[in-house]
Amino acid sequence: MCEIYDFPKADDLFVMEKALECFLLSRNPAARNVMVGVLKVMLDKYNVSKLSLRQCIVCRGNQGGVRLLPRQTTQTGTCPDCGAHIYTPEIEGGRVSILSILEGEYGDVVTYGCSCGRVFGKWEEIS
Repeated sequence: MCEIYDFPKADDLFVMEKALECFLLSRNPAARNVMVGVLKVMLDKYNVSKLSLRQCIVCRGNQGGVRLLPRQTTQTGTCPDCGAHIYTPEIEGGRVSILSILEGEYGDVVTYGCSCGRVFGKWEEIS
């Protein structure tokens, strides 16, 4: 016998998108905690290991957290929308935050979020 779960409702997807957007715009640690909490609750609510959003795929992490996988990647060190540099620290006016890191044997896929609202990824080679 199998169980059938409801497809994520539009309202729930909207809440997930807004939680991500609120963190990107504020870059506040409390907003990040709320975002992660909302994403985890939605994965639990639908009993799934991943859900698709407009700019990323939310996956359950290995240690109970969440991982964001980007839908768009860049080869440059800048945001594809506004051109903000990804390596500029926030204290020096940087607008890009690391959302998650998927570690690999030869490099990592780093998911970045920019305060302009864009989520994107970049392959970071291990040297």
